[in-house]
Amino acid sequence: MSKAVFVGVDVSMDKLDISITLDGSTYDIMSIFNNSQSILGFFDYLQNTYKKSDFYFGYEATSNYMIVLQKLVTEHNFKQIMINPYMMSHLSDEVLNSSVENVI
Repeated sequence: MSKAVFVGVDVSMDKLDISITLDGSTYDIMSIFNNSQSILGFFDYLQNTYKKSDFYFGYEATSNYMIVLQKLVTEHNFKQIMINPYMMSHLSDEVLNSSVENVI
């Protein structure tokens, strides 16, 4: 049975900040260069470290900085979701502005 590995990526012009989560716990946090060679090396690391796993990528739609990542994730048939940064900023505002009593 395969496990679900969630890969969250904060995309910027020069680097990708990555958080890998499995079973609800964070296992790895790393930064790599935002280029094809680094991303493909990261994919090799993922597939060798988390054998028999399904990979789910989530990243912000960040100008054109996410294009290389998006292309390679698609080519490798990993599941992905692109997050609208406008919606994320509103969500973080709501969380930061909510009182402690409203937090479950």
